[in-house]
Amino acid sequence: MQRLLLAAAAFTALSTGASSHSSPDDLKQAPQLDISPPSLNVTSPDPFVPRIVEGVIDSFKLWQAGTAISACFYGGSEDVRSAFRSAAGEWLRLANLKINFDSLGVNCSAANPSQIRIAFQRTGNWSYVGTDSIRVDRATPSLNIEAGNSDGSALSDAALFKQVVLHELGHALGMQHEHQSPDARCDLEFNWETIYATYWQNFRWDRAKVDENLRSLIKSARLRTSGYDKNSIMHYYFPAWMFRLGQASSCFVEHNTTISRLDGESISAAYPSDPAKQVELIKGRERKAKEVLSGLGLSAESTKSISDKINEVVQTAAPGLSVTLVNGGDLEATGGCGQTLISGFSTGAGSSVSISTNSGCGKAP
Repeated sequence: MQRLLLAAAAFTALSTGASSHSSPDDLKQAPQLDISPPSLNVTSPDPFVPRIVEGVIDSFKLWQAGTAISACFYGGSEDVRSAFRSAAGEWLRLANLKINFDSLGVNCSAANPSQIRIAFQRTGNWSYVGTDSIRVDRATPSLNIEAGNSDGSALSDAALFKQVVLHELGHALGMQHEHQSPDARCDLEFNWETIYATYWQNFRWDRAKVDENLRSLIKSARLRTSGYDKNSIMHYYFPAWMFRLGQASSCFVEHNTTISRLDGESISAAYPSDPAKQVELIKGRERKAKEVLSGLGLSAESTKSISDKINEVVQTAAPGLSVTLVNGGDLEATGGCGQTLISGFSTGAGSSVSISTNSGCGKAP
């Protein structure tokens, strides 16, 4: 199962329009958030390991730089579609990647499915991560914007609509959530009793479900290789009422509404003018993956599942890459011209992943 990433992945949806002065009452208008469970069966005494592993895999779900991907709409008026395309342009002008829209956007068709399929349904704000959009049923939406519009018929809040489109399209392009390092100990800043009571009252989420979703978000490792960016459009948002100290909490961050400087640098690195340089990004993400996964004590079976999943997703950005399990405890990858792409990936299980390619060192065709 591919994982959905939801706007404002904390548990007040952007569709509430909640400001920094949010109260638990805001949740009464928010759709219930149902973050899909990880797809990997990773055996570990640490309940957050599976989500960490999913996050590592997500970091490889890039489209191939220098290409054009197709997009379509399920419904939506001319004004709503145009506003979506305008917001999309803010990402695309920073990336060597195109999204093919016609003047008003094409209508989605099961007979001729697009790679990104946009809807405006009352199912919350969400998107599949990067190329997961083509690994699910392509006769269904891959990205949904509920906020700031009336079922696609008209814009009700243009600023909010743009904010959510930027966030969700960021996910569709392979951007991950930004949040504080677990070292910030933000879990100690939360008013857990109020959170438990609020989520039970509004969504009938018990403590176990809150812990499974919310605590795992706080404790999950940062996988972006750039420095921490509290201004990122991809930043988690937790409203002030969730913190013991409210807005005075060191972990409180306002809603971000624009692509930050570091967001721009990240998307430009992911989709560089020279498509071969995506290999350099893969190398950087390998180093972060090594840092995050090293010492988790994963079994050989789990390690193979991870390697298989990486193999599945990475080939979209770099055709010809293959992932196989080898002995020795390291993940290694060599390019067709002899360049090492990935090495030194410790699984803590006496096994490893080997990635090799004969595709001309990752250059796009």
